[in-house]
Amino acid sequence: MTSPARAVVVLGSRLRPGVADVRRGSAAGLYVVPFACHSGRPVNPELPAATSNVRTGISLSLFATVCAALYFIPFKVACQAVPREQAVTLVLLSAAVFNSIAAVQTGWTGRAGRTGHGRRLKLDAVSLKTILVFGIVTVFGNYCVAQALVHVDAGVTSVLHQTQILFVVLGGWLFLQERVSARFGGAMLVVLAGIATMQLPSAGAAPLSSEGIAWGLASSFWFAVIHLWTRNVAQRVDLVQVNALRLWLAVVIMLLIPGNAAALFSVGGEVWLLCALGAFAGPFVSRLSIMFAVRHITAAQSSMITLTGPLFAFVLDFAILDVVPERWQLIGAGVVLLGVAIPILEMVRLGPRRAAVASS
Repeated sequence: MTSPARAVVVLGSRLRPGVADVRRGSAAGLYVVPFACHSGRPVNPELPAATSNVRTGISLSLFATVCAALYFIPFKVACQAVPREQAVTLVLLSAAVFNSIAAVQTGWTGRAGRTGHGRRLKLDAVSLKTILVFGIVTVFGNYCVAQALVHVDAGVTSVLHQTQILFVVLGGWLFLQERVSARFGGAMLVVLAGIATMQLPSAGAAPLSSEGIAWGLASSFWFAVIHLWTRNVAQRVDLVQVNALRLWLAVVIMLLIPGNAAALFSVGGEVWLLCALGAFAGPFVSRLSIMFAVRHITAAQSSMITLTGPLFAFVLDFAILDVVPERWQLIGAGVVLLGVAIPILEMVRLGPRRAAVASS
């Protein structure tokens, strides 16, 4: 087990060369594509003509993918060092602070500014219901991620995280009357085959934890709920404000767990730093980068690029935590990602305005 102190030192030494890149890629904004598409100027779903813009979108998507993969590493170490509910609370608290700063920078003043560009706080019935649903689902989703990271490695968790597009497509068919092609059924079978392959035992190694896989899939389900709800209310709420407030609501919910608030005062500074780093890399910087990426390329194309996330997660897991994935895990992961790519490729081909990416 990697100690929190060692993880902080290793992460700090290996991330230092990329600080300038983070600064260049970080302006005020958000990460999840549904939020991004409505948190600034309109996003053109068609490919722009300028090649430089396409390259910018690809670069930002890759940068976001690396940061999203990095999110799992410090979060995993924190979950090994303290109870899961404490690690989740610290990550959500850090994410709430970072995203609130972004919301303020994008013009959320709670009142109209001198120039008239400030956004008033919008708390109508739809917004309040959305904040409530998102806050609860955010707690469930992140707690499931924490549980998954305790039972399986970061690379495997990242692979399972990608399956949320299947829940999005299935939910769109069941609740939003969206059409689903026959390829979706094939994609589901491919993903199930990949998950079964990942659980095959390798020589001298224990089989992959079924409990960890179940928690990972559960997290994807909950984040898919956020995506589907967003598509239903995106034109009626201020999603920048909703995103910040749902994180604070999630923090309040976690603090209401008996003994959790008091326990945070006994958590070491290294764990606080790990959780803050995870929140900064994933729910903040990665989401910022995706927001700007989808201004230059389509959301479906950006989603194709983010499929490389598990590759970075496996590499970071090995480089930082010395975790070597088993052969069947890698083969199964490849099969799962192949299945996930099927509906995304169809989106690219048909050019819809849908996207499927992670929230946290």
